[in-house]
Amino acid sequence: MIFPNEKEKIIEVLGKQWSRKILPYLKSKKVKNAKGQFYSSKSIENIMNAKADNYDVEKNIIEFYINVLDLNLI
Repeated sequence: MIFPNEKEKIIEVLGKQWSRKILPYLKSKKVKNAKGQFYSSKSIENIMNAKADNYDVEKNIIEFYINVLDLNLI
């Protein structure tokens, strides 16, 4: 679960349209849902808002956040 304080930090770094930045990263890592499809923005929003749990997606979101901080990509 991504906690509210983590979500705030992620949005602070990635900006308001954070899902548009996260989705390409998830696609590059070939992270797919149970149906074998790439995640939608809505699915990512549900995971970030703790309406759905998905360890693999959450782990990759945090990994992307850390990479952005380290590389100052955005």
